[in-house]
This record gives sequence, C-alpha cells and structure tokens, in this order.
Amino acid sequence: MIAVDTNILVRLFVDEPSAQKQINLVKNLLKNETHIYISQMVQIELIWVLESSYDFNKEQVIVILEILNNNDSFILEKANHFETALNLFKNGTADFSDYLIFANTNHHNYPFWTFDKKLSKTQGVNQLT
Repeated sequence: MIAVDTNILVRLFVDEPSAQKQINLVKNLLKNETHIYISQMVQIELIWVLESSYDFNKEQVIVILEILNNNDSFILEKANHFETALNLFKNGTADFSDYLIFANTNHHNYPFWTFDKKLSKTQGVNQLT
C-alpha cells in the first residue's frame, strides 16, 4: 500500500493536456499498486482543488467521490465517515468538507454547532444565531 498526496489524485482524475508528463508518472506509479491510502486531509483538499481550480460542478464531484468510495483500491481514512458525508452531500446543499466534519463529530455524539445556514439544514446540526 502507498499513500498519495492531493496532487497525485488530481493528475489521476483530471485530464489536463499541459500536465501529460505528470499524468504518465502517476499512471506508472499506480499501475502495480493494489491499495492506495487517502487521508481525510487529502479527501477534503481534492474536492477543494477540483471545485476551485478546475470548476468541477457538484455532479462531477459526486462522480469522483463515488469512485473513491466504491473502488476497493482506494483505502479511505475513516471510510464510514466519508460515506456518510458523501450521502449527505448528494442530497444536501452544503460543501462536502462540511459534511465530513459533521460526520466525524457526529460519530462521537458531540453536539455540533455552526453559523453555516446550508449545513444547519442537516438533522443533528445546530445553527448559532
């Protein structure tokens, strides 16, 4: 098993002609690997990069998240929290990172508070007003 940084996953999921050399390097790195560990920080950062740098919309982000969730090659840190966040993200209006933060907190049964109006629509989230 290897662990990868966000930029490796970006090159795996974004076909950017100007980055062909890096894309080839990533393909060569991963072709013989059976498991790729992805930390929560990388999970969050990947989505942020895809949305902010590559203008991925929610539907495109969901496709990437589902690939990460459903492919046995990817070993996700706190996979159950990832899956909870993914399901909330699919049906909600807040950001994936916010749902992942909530999923981590909810796992510990801590009351969760936020100023985020979109996130506060989620059952179990309290909005501070």
